[in-house]
Amino acid sequence: VRQQAAMWQAMLMSAGIAPSKQIFIHGFLTVNGDKISKSVGNVISPFEVVEKYGTDALRYFYLRHTHPFEDSDVSWEFFDTWYEAGLVSGIGNLASRIMKLAETHLPGPVLLPSYTFPEEYRMLFEHFEFNRAMEFVWKKIQEADEYIATTEPFKVIKTDPEKGRALITELTARLYEISALLSPAMPETSAKILAAIAANKKPDNLFPRLVEKL
Repeated sequence: VRQQAAMWQAMLMSAGIAPSKQIFIHGFLTVNGDKISKSVGNVISPFEVVEKYGTDALRYFYLRHTHPFEDSDVSWEFFDTWYEAGLVSGIGNLASRIMKLAETHLPGPVLLPSYTFPEEYRMLFEHFEFNRAMEFVWKKIQEADEYIATTEPFKVIKTDPEKGRALITELTARLYEISALLSPAMPETSAKILAAIAANKKPDNLFPRLVEKL
């Protein structure tokens, strides 16, 4: 790869084109620890992955669960686990819970300012550390889940409506931040969440459970 990268720079310069400023060389994928081979028959088609899980799920799998520089192992079993844990029970469940509370208890959409990516998050993309960028987002998802468990807005709203609405507004703002952070990696999911916030309505199930998709 290094030799071909060097030859490519020579070809660019011979054509009067500026050479590359940076070259990103990713690792290989293996399936259940084995090299992908047509003769072995262990090829996983990305089209099949999209058909089963969706385009944004495919983006999520490879951005969060494979290393950008080292070799990474994948399998259909891994995909099932990653889909259910990170998407169905993660961002899908969080968006549904928050927007159901907002739709039920808030008088209208929460007005939110435009969002600017944190420097830390932007630099992770600048350095091709996509897995760490996704972990940054999923930490926000975990924190929002913990905030719901700690504050229990679904209970507070019954005894103290004003405080309950304040908690739900805060959760909606957190969901808005998460949806903005997702936009470079999972644009369809991000757009659906943003649309739900703007309409103050619970979105359709973002990531149905696999048994529901069959």
